[in-house]
Amino acid sequence: MSFAGGILSCAQSLALIIANPLIGRAVDRLGNYDAVGISLAMWVVPGSLIWLCWRPPVRFIARR
Repeated sequence: MSFAGGILSCAQSLALIIANPLIGRAVDRLGNYDAVGISLAMWVVPGSLIWLCWRPPVRFIARR
């Protein structure tokens, strides 16, 4: 469990390290956050919808 937690926090930290300079460059060039917000929404929304619709494998469903 701790390994999975470490991997998840590592991925989040890596995304923040990569995304922040890219967002800064986009805002410096365009002058606003519109393109950044739209781009992030286009990237996050499909993944969130897939996660919400995902059904767990049968072995993880609680048995009664």
